[in-house]
Amino acid sequence: MSESVKRKIEYGLIICAFILICVVLVRNFHNFDSFTKTGLTDLDQGWYYMKDDKKVYVNLPVSLEMKNSEQLILYNDYNLSDRDDLVLVTKGAQYDVQVYLDGEKLYAFEDSSFQKNEQMKRKLECDVSLPKNAGGKTISLIYNRNDHKTFEIEFVKIGSSDAVFLYQLNKASIMFIIARVMGILAIIAFCIAIYLKYKKMADRRFFDVALFLVISEIWCITDSSFIQNMCKNSPEIGYVSFYAFMLLAVPMIHFVKNTGRMNRYGMIDVVIGAFYVNVIVQTLISVAGMAQFTQMLWVTHVLLIFGIVILVYYMFKEYKNKKEKSILIILISFIALAASGILALFLYWAFEYSKYEIIFEIGIVCFVIINILGMLETMVEGLIYKTEVKMYHKIAREDRLTGLKNRRAYDEYMGDFEHMGSELNDATLIFMDLNRLKSVNDVYGHVAGDQFIISAAKAIQKAFGDIGECFRIGGDEFCTIIADSKHSQSELSKMLDKEIDAVNRNNPYNVSIARGISFYIDKNGNKKSVDQWFSDADKKMYKDKKESR
Repeated sequence: MSESVKRKIEYGLIICAFILICVVLVRNFHNFDSFTKTGLTDLDQGWYYMKDDKKVYVNLPVSLEMKNSEQLILYNDYNLSDRDDLVLVTKGAQYDVQVYLDGEKLYAFEDSSFQKNEQMKRKLECDVSLPKNAGGKTISLIYNRNDHKTFEIEFVKIGSSDAVFLYQLNKASIMFIIARVMGILAIIAFCIAIYLKYKKMADRRFFDVALFLVISEIWCITDSSFIQNMCKNSPEIGYVSFYAFMLLAVPMIHFVKNTGRMNRYGMIDVVIGAFYVNVIVQTLISVAGMAQFTQMLWVTHVLLIFGIVILVYYMFKEYKNKKEKSILIILISFIALAASGILALFLYWAFEYSKYEIIFEIGIVCFVIINILGMLETMVEGLIYKTEVKMYHKIAREDRLTGLKNRRAYDEYMGDFEHMGSELNDATLIFMDLNRLKSVNDVYGHVAGDQFIISAAKAIQKAFGDIGECFRIGGDEFCTIIADSKHSQSELSKMLDKEIDAVNRNNPYNVSIARGISFYIDKNGNKKSVDQWFSDADKKMYKDKKESR
């Protein structure tokens, strides 16, 4: 089975797993309370409302249609405890629920600072602290119709404040898990981006993914009913949630733009600009009091759908032309993201489903995981390629016999050196030539001659390798260039002789090296031309060679 087929099967399994998770979550969210009842009392019996001066008893959850009334008032004579930390938990924010105890108003849902829409209200839970002397008093819940055809009352629970907190925290556990996964993935993406920048293989898409995940995590947390309840429905939380959602797509679109040659499509910049304009216009409209953010939410939804369609179109066009694997990976991830987004929007608008955001959040995680895996694969391939290039570069510029840099590396170095010559004042050039190499070859053979050369190269590298660049530029010719030397001619010569003596202790061929040392600045402080510099070192080397015979 080919790698491409395997990869397609893997992505298909990921998408199928995502769809399965969504189906399970949708089917089981209504049963989630069964995991969180410990410490709370379900007050689902004993409720009644008055009709024709008679009590009509109902059990919760219940759906009631009050044709001739704009209000529904439910009563319960449950004998409450006299504990001082008792809390009543219920839903009903969409009906502007009010809670009374023997006619005394304890709670009224208010939505004046930041008006929420129907779906947002449905997922809110209203926490009401009961007084210590609540025992023997009647609980009254007042629901206003607010254009609803029926009143759908889900539950009422009573328990200690700690039990209520744990109950709500438990219900939000899936959200927190998803948010933590986003946070961890953001850290991973950011660390990879820093590592690649350090390796001079910068891929800003990892920064885009990290930013996308941070914004997603902020939206995920601030959009949850748990955080909104804990913050007492603070309008600031609502604003943060909406701004995060409106800007959510921007780093995602930048991610696509920075993939392959996608940046050549100007329409992508137009889409990015549209999201910024959307934020500015909605802010101005909200400040002017013309409309609330929740009333303009559909604009952001339409813009998201429009953006995804545009991106998918251009990605498909690019993949069709170039067949690039990176584009294919993003296309697959967008299919998962688009599927989750469409499903979430469908549940949001068609069924007013209050857990719609979980579906989209799971889609975001799938989207990011697929892309991070794809980018990691590309990164590894890039690192392997870069390592191979470095290795080939090194092999091409290394003398195979001695391990020193070869003539090609020397020519490249000198080409760079000529450009830097005006900035160098303490450069030193050392030309070296092996004495008696021909006689060693003639008497002992070329294997011995090679050993003779290796021993000489070892001495040169030991003497000057830490302070300069050493090259083998011919059969028996070597060169060292010290860019910043603080040593005199005699000191440099003694350094070389010391290492020659060291290699000759166990060497039957008695290595001898003639050398010519020339400084870039002459005795009068004048700079030589490169040709003069080379000529001076060459003449001194041949003079030393004659004297050593």
